[in-house]
Amino acid sequence: MPDVKLSWDGERVKQEIKAEDVSYAPFDIVVQVHSGKARIDAIGNQLKQLKANRENLKKELEAVTLFLKDRLPFMDKCEQLQIEKLKKIISEIHEECKKKSMEESEEEIKKDPMALNEFQKKQLPYLKYQKMLATHGKIAIKIAPQIITEYLYETPVFDNPFEDSK
Repeated sequence: MPDVKLSWDGERVKQEIKAEDVSYAPFDIVVQVHSGKARIDAIGNQLKQLKANRENLKKELEAVTLFLKDRLPFMDKCEQLQIEKLKKIISEIHEECKKKSMEESEEEIKKDPMALNEFQKKQLPYLKYQKMLATHGKIAIKIAPQIITEYLYETPVFDNPFEDSK
């Protein structure tokens, strides 16, 4: 254990540490040197792996860029077709989803009338309607998830069928 001594050095306190001399056996030096060399090799291997990973990522980036380059010209038309299909399906399943969302909302409110405030109670059928549209088999299978998110939730392509009942 090192010997620590504190003393005044003008207006400051100086700490002096005297450590004992250490002697190493040849065994210790051999082990330490080999351990140090092994660590250098490991770091070198990690650097090689990082370089290989970087090259792989560059190749993958190029491949994805080419992949998108071939498909991007079709994107706008495909999105438009998906939106049109979404609107068509909504018109087909509208009444079914509206009725079911009203029934489920009424049941939920009856179970615990105090769980929701008046605004939430008024919004509940619409929120259930949105979810029923999004998860309906005809939509969930035929419409891309990104289109569902954007055009059923973020900027709906349908009117709130419960707006008159407010």
